[in-house]
Amino acid sequence: MAFCEKCGTQIEDGKTLCQSCSASYAQTSFVTTDVEANKLMAVLSYLSILALVPYFAAPNSKFARAHAIQGLNLLIIVTICEIIGYVIAAIPIIGIFGTLAVSLVGLASLALSIIGIINVFNGVYKDLPFIDKIKFIKQ
Repeated sequence: MAFCEKCGTQIEDGKTLCQSCSASYAQTSFVTTDVEANKLMAVLSYLSILALVPYFAAPNSKFARAHAIQGLNLLIIVTICEIIGYVIAAIPIIGIFGTLAVSLVGLASLALSIIGIINVFNGVYKDLPFIDKIKFIKQ
């Protein structure tokens, strides 16, 4: 049995579409044994630089690798935004906006990481909101 990465519905063997959301089985499912065996690795994907652990330690797990790539993309985006925020923070007068931006990026990163971890515990893969179109590392 596999699970749909978009809605989490269990997909019967031999089916090509999710019965709930009509997502393609070939692109949106993971083998149940892979999901159960690699949940801890997938959780590491959303803990900043620890996303490198499942990326290199579980290369044969499609579930862990998908989450690791998403976690690495999140890390890259957050790092770029924080660097920009710190540069703005160094500018006199408008520096307070840079400091505020860094704080907001940190909160957004925390929220997106929590969403990713919840998806892992549910045994599904879903693109994270707001960053789903920005991919520095492809699947």
